[in-house]
Amino acid sequence: AIALLYLLYPAQQFALVSDFHAVTFTAALLLFTLYFMYTRRTVWLFIFAILSMACKEEIPVLIALYGLWSILLQHRLRSGLALMVLAIGWVGLTLLIFHFFSPTGHPLLASRYAYLGNSPVQIVRNIVLHPVSILKQHVLEHNHNFYIRLLLNPAGYLPLLAPWVFVLALPSLALNLLSSDQNMYSGFFQYNAEIVPVLIFSTIEALVCIIWLVQWVLNHV
Repeated sequence: AIALLYLLYPAQQFALVSDFHAVTFTAALLLFTLYFMYTRRTVWLFIFAILSMACKEEIPVLIALYGLWSILLQHRLRSGLALMVLAIGWVGLTLLIFHFFSPTGHPLLASRYAYLGNSPVQIVRNIVLHPVSILKQHVLEHNHNFYIRLLLNPAGYLPLLAPWVFVLALPSLALNLLSSDQNMYSGFFQYNAEIVPVLIFSTIEALVCIIWLVQWVLNHV
């Protein structure tokens, strides 16, 4: 059932609705990255993490978060820290390449967040200082709220019952919700590819918790 949910997940099906982008590969690559992180198979974890990061410039941020997650929840200090260092180094290299080879000196998609500030520090500062405004305009607003429901509906909102896993989707979700480009929070196109694997794993975790809770209740009735 979970495999079928993954294959038929609308956010994944819509990734190819108009054209093809390399980030679409992350729907599978990040799924394997999470799997090998869960099963503690370090070599394969790094192989698929590297393949994932090669797909798009923001993926290393997710991989760094995966490394932090592994340190905190799996207590895997060495592999988690190595994953974070690799991802942060990849980000630095990416920014260096953009600086020298991009016509604008920065990622082309950066303009979609220019209304929040001219630098990452300014963007974070404006988000922290105006949380209510951000919440109203980019979460509770009809189109944004519809996008969130479009992501969660197919899994019956089960991912929310496993917030310790769902948190891994927050960077990508924030990028889409905060973008000035409506396509990024339309639920269509390639922008949701890296979110789907986390939704699948958080659904699995939620089901495990529900089954455990039901068994506990039945054993104590």
